[in-house]
Parts: sequence; structure tokens; C-alpha cells
Amino acid sequence: MRVFAITNPRLDTFRLYYSQATSYRKHQLELINWWNQDKGLFHHPTLPSKKSVYKDFHGKYLHVPVLHKPPWHFVRYNASPSKSFEVIGGRDHRILHLLSKKLNFRFRYSDPPERSQGSSDSESGGFNGVLGLLSEREADLFIGDMGITYERATVVEFSFITLADSGAFVTHAPSRLNEALALLRPFQWQVWPAIGLTCIVVGPFLYALIALPNIWQPRFPVRSHARLFFDCTWFTITILLKQTGKEPSATHKARAFIMLLSISATYVITDMYSANLTSLLARPGREKAINNLYQLKGVMQSKDFKLFVEKQSPSYGLLENGSGIYGEIWDEMERRQNRYAVESVEEGVKLVRDNKNVAVMAGRETLYFDIQRFGPKNFHLSEKLNTAYSAIALQSGCPFIEEINKMRVF
Repeated sequence: MRVFAITNPRLDTFRLYYSQATSYRKHQLELINWWNQDKGLFHHPTLPSKKSVYKDFHGKYLHVPVLHKPPWHFVRYNASPSKSFEVIGGRDHRILHLLSKKLNFRFRYSDPPERSQGSSDSESGGFNGVLGLLSEREADLFIGDMGITYERATVVEFSFITLADSGAFVTHAPSRLNEALALLRPFQWQVWPAIGLTCIVVGPFLYALIALPNIWQPRFPVRSHARLFFDCTWFTITILLKQTGKEPSATHKARAFIMLLSISATYVITDMYSANLTSLLARPGREKAINNLYQLKGVMQSKDFKLFVEKQSPSYGLLENGSGIYGEIWDEMERRQNRYAVESVEEGVKLVRDNKNVAVMAGRETLYFDIQRFGPKNFHLSEKLNTAYSAIALQSGCPFIEEINKMRVF
């Protein structure tokens, strides 16, 4: 509240009092100027600018909640009998130190309720977690991968963007395929019926090519049509297997067909198969990786795959309130899973490491960092899904947000 008070202690003289904002103590009415008929105002301008007020906090303590969320903050809980938690590092921890040196303030970390960023409570209409502390003005600011959403922007103010991250999900690294089926794997399954049909058809076709013209116009004796049919079938099989055999006939049509079949078997089927087989044996085959949301939805439906997400995070809100493929995946999660929220991204990544049918969705930078911590060979990171932005969260109407925004060079 801005309060002006004007007093008239003597004739033609007035005192101006104002609830002047300060950066280091509570506001109170202070004498800021005099006015008399001869000299007018003593000071110009009468009120100091807000920029000059919040350039220096004079060592004031700010209340800052903190959450364990590597790599932004590393928090060790139950660090000692005298400490319930201890901040041991992190990117945002260093940013906060830079801000405190620049604006000359000190800060105290606190363990927020529920140890979460917070979300709206449908019953009370308020917010819990860190957002609840900021909305009730029990905390001054929060820095630590706080995603910007419309719902959050209604209760707190956000500073300059501290992180532009992409959404993603991580799954277990694709397993190696069974080597016992290596001989059948070079071609997809759609190719093998065509090859089998070729083996069945070409023998009878060669027999018809030899026998039918000879029936119409006999040129050589045929002792047994059954024996000729067997010879034609066996000869075509030996060609497909790249073996040598005796030609069942020396007619020009038969020789032309045999030449065409030999070229096809050698250069189209056999060489392609051999090259693919050599490639697969040199680099063992693996299961198909899951790279996008449509593939994720498919394995959730067909292979009892489970998706987890950090509770009260932007990714959670995106799934819960999203439409299209996000809404469809959320429906699958509610239909098939008893639990789909985890306390932290770190917990979710550990689940992925220990289970092959689990995925966790979060910010790509956070996932990448945890993947490096727990062994890159155990994980597969999906393609980028969407872009999200994080910032420093401040009380609604925060008077020093402009000064913090000037620090974006850091």
C-alpha cells in the first residue's frame, strides 16, 4: 500500500511523508521532502526511483526453498543430526550465489512442504509446495528448473528464462536380438513368403516350359513325366542354393529361363542376403528403439509398457491436460497402470535402468544428466517432443524483478 501524509507544522510550510519502499527492512512512513512558499520542494525528484531502491539489499536475508533435482540442485537429506538437509551444489545454486553478490543479499535455504514445486488444490483453490509458499508470501523466490505454465503464472511472477529445454522420454537401451534367428533376420518377414513361393513355383514352371512344347510338337522322347518334373524341381532348388546340377533339357527356352534364374538367384537374392547377413553378424542386431510418442503408445498397448512422470511437473500437466497423442497416452496410463507418478526424475531413471518395460518423461537436459550418472549404455533417449521454458519464480508483484532480470547475462 502506498501512503502519503502531508502535515502543516507552520504557516506556508508543509512536510511530505511517504511509505517509502526499502530493500532491507519493512516499509514505514518517512519524511521525504519539504515545501514552503519561497523555495518550493527541497529535493527533486520527490520520490526515489524503484531502480535505485533495489540495487542494494544491504545484506538482507531472503527465504529460498530448495528441492533435490540434479543437475540444478544437489540436496543431501538427513545430512547430520543437526541438519535435516544440506545443499551441496548445482547449476542454480551457483546462479543464486551470483545474484546474491550482485544485489548484496544473503539467503537461507528451506525444505518446502511435500518437497515438490507444487500444483493447485481443487478443494481449497490454493497451491501447495513451493508455489504455495510464494503465493502466501512465505518465500521470496525459487530457482530450480521451475517450468513456466499458464496456471503457475497466475499466482507467481517469472523472471528471465533460465533454461530453454525440450521434453523427451527415456527407455531402456534396446536389447540384443536372439542370435539363433540370425539366418532369418537379414530380410524382413514379408520377403520370406516371396522367396518360398519362388522356390515352389519355378520348378513346375520349368517343367511346363519343357514338357508342353514337346507334347504339342515332339522333338525328344520323354520316358517319365514324373521323373522330368522331379528333375526340374530339384534343379531349380540347387540353383537357388548356388549348387551345380545337370540341366533337365537343352532347349533354347529352357536354357534362357535357367540363365535368368541363375542371375536372379546369384545377384538379387543370394548376394543381398549374404551382405545383410555379414552386416548383422559384424554388428549384432538389436530391438527397435522407441523414438516418438506414437511408438511409445504402440508398445504401451502391445507390450504392457509403462510410462512414469515426475509428480506436479510440467510434463505431468502436459500429459494430464493435453490433447491428441498426449491425451491418448494419458488415457493408456490411467487404464493400465496403478501408479504413474514418481517423486523425482532421478527415481524414474533408476526404474528405467532396472526394468526393460518402463519409460520416464521429463526435460531432456535433466534426463541426459541422469543418464550420464547411471550409465549411458543402459538407456535410450527419445527425440525432442516439445519446448519448455524455466525461470526464477517470485512473489506476485515482486518489486525487484527488474533488477533480477538485469542479471540474465550470467
